[in-house]
Amino acid sequence: MVPSAETKYLGIAKLLQRFGWRWVGLVVPENDNGERLTRTLTEVLAREGICVAFSEKIPALVLYRNISPMIAFLVQRQVNVAIFSGDSQSVFGLAYVIFRAVRSKQPTAASPFPEKLPL
Repeated sequence: MVPSAETKYLGIAKLLQRFGWRWVGLVVPENDNGERLTRTLTEVLAREGICVAFSEKIPALVLYRNISPMIAFLVQRQVNVAIFSGDSQSVFGLAYVIFRAVRSKQPTAASPFPEKLPL
């Protein structure tokens, strides 16, 4: 038996509470599923005393030029954790861009991301 979406979201909320993370961001796909996830997860998190500081949408096809401003946005936010959701291609693409940025140690407090990251 597969748990309902709300049950899974409650599990996420409990995990966030366990680590003391009460200020989170959401990064979801730019489609109906992302809208539904944002609405439902935000409600569940609010009931559990967790604040969603922001919700960002990622395009179906993750390209550097699309994702770079979003990563800069995420770096500048003062959240405990960002929750990512999406299909494997978009999440993998996003994770790869973040990995490369962290590995190259280019994101800094002064300038979160240069115009181009080496890929």
